[in-house]
Amino acid sequence: MRVLGPGSFDDVARWLDTVKIPVRLGVMSKAGPQVVSLWFLREGEMLWCATHRDAAIVGYLATSTTVGFEVAVDAPPYRGVRGIATAVLDESRGPAMIDALLARNLTDKNLRLAQMLGARRDEEIAIGLTIERVTSWDFSARMVAEDPDWLVPR
Repeated sequence: MRVLGPGSFDDVARWLDTVKIPVRLGVMSKAGPQVVSLWFLREGEMLWCATHRDAAIVGYLATSTTVGFEVAVDAPPYRGVRGIATAVLDESRGPAMIDALLARNLTDKNLRLAQMLGARRDEEIAIGLTIERVTSWDFSARMVAEDPDWLVPR
């Protein structure tokens, strides 16, 4: 994996492990480029997501496995990573992956959503993203958050 920008692989990995925002995947469809946001977790040099097996992105990835991705905050101080990855679909990991993503991203406040997604766990498919190139950026040294309650994990 090629790492560009101010962060090393360890810096990027630490940040990805702590931030709880979706990954945006750029994929190709018959109609042209599409962007899909999914929860993720990192395992080594891979990001893992899950989606319903009938989701449109499953069809897109069946025809083109090269994706662009971005995990970035939407408010100052801007920070994030983007890159290129190769996607693989893994039906066998779908149920366990949705469980792991629910545990990572939801709190007790989102119990109804967790129950709904958990109830269809056997219909989930895992998407593994092998990162080929990643670029990081971090403007936190130059910018102040507009909202004092807004925190970006460091």
